[in-house]
Amino acid sequence: MADRDTLLAHLVLDLRLTGQVEVTATRSLTYILNKSKSARDAMCGLIEKPLGIKLEHIKSVVAEDFYVSENGQGRVDVLAYDKYGEERIIGEAKFDAGISRGQGGDYIRRLSPNGDGVLLFVAPYHRMDYLWGVLMDDVRETGRGVQLGNGERAGEIRFTSGKEEHSNRHVLMVSWRDLLQALKDKTDEITEDSEHQIGGVRSDIYQLRGLTECLDYEAFMHLQENELESFARRWGDITRLINEVIENNSGSGQPFSVQRLYRTGSEDGYVRYFRYQETNVNAWVGFSFKYWGRNSRSPIWFGLQSLNSNKHLGEETYEKVRKELLHRRDALLDGAMPIEVNEGKDFLEVKDNMLEQLLSIGQTIKSVVNSP
Repeated sequence: MADRDTLLAHLVLDLRLTGQVEVTATRSLTYILNKSKSARDAMCGLIEKPLGIKLEHIKSVVAEDFYVSENGQGRVDVLAYDKYGEERIIGEAKFDAGISRGQGGDYIRRLSPNGDGVLLFVAPYHRMDYLWGVLMDDVRETGRGVQLGNGERAGEIRFTSGKEEHSNRHVLMVSWRDLLQALKDKTDEITEDSEHQIGGVRSDIYQLRGLTECLDYEAFMHLQENELESFARRWGDITRLINEVIENNSGSGQPFSVQRLYRTGSEDGYVRYFRYQETNVNAWVGFSFKYWGRNSRSPIWFGLQSLNSNKHLGEETYEKVRKELLHRRDALLDGAMPIEVNEGKDFLEVKDNMLEQLLSIGQTIKSVVNSP
């Protein structure tokens, strides 16, 4: 872990320049990449390995390019050009901000059709699962026909490539931590940069790592008085909601069964195990701090129980079910998916909507289990 007590982190965070955090980090990264060929090579190597491609050598990097599209005005954070002036990497830096409409679809279509090009997102580690789901949705909605393959994962890197005529266009998401570690590792090697220059680059990387790790590890969402008042009540409401949805719809002639299955609490939250009656598939639904922190859309999550608890399916069918569920919106790579909770609705409406979502998932499972 990098020492987070750096001058850059102090200036940006302690002096409350937080409104410019994303711009500061982006400009710092661009400065480092332009300053050092080794840093540019490190970034390309990090991208090339999981995608199995070879990018043209990056000659220059530009920060901030404003544009207008059918989805509105936007600003590309980073553009990396090869020696022929082709845009090889379109980069977006994220901290607290979300993904604006078109940042997936508009950008991937902007990539040069001549050779491989990459849409690169750099984000805090703890937000990557959520942002990846939103990014894939945006490409589907605004990509004007660009189809992507199934998302894959290499360590903590998420990546995918376009299909058919768009196969030379790629999307990759990496954490600030991993990107800057790759730059540091490369500059620690013998490089083509002069020793004086590389020493300065190492210092620059150290500064930027200090800032990004402060944000990744120490950022605190300030508690508001109303949150403190309502938190205990919300915990009770959510566990009651989960229990009523499952237990009131369990038994003979009902979609679920809880026979010999139980509720459990843990340091991560609360889980209610249940079984889909039609397919005899064991699953869970619960309140998860871990997943809620990674994806702020919902505190309630669904997942399959392990293969050991679904032995009757057989390993091949179980894997087919798991992979099919991964195609659903916002599914994480370990198979968990958020159950949307309606805002501003009363308890009965929220409960009915949650039941509909679980039944829809059950139909997906049934289609796979019953397929030849």
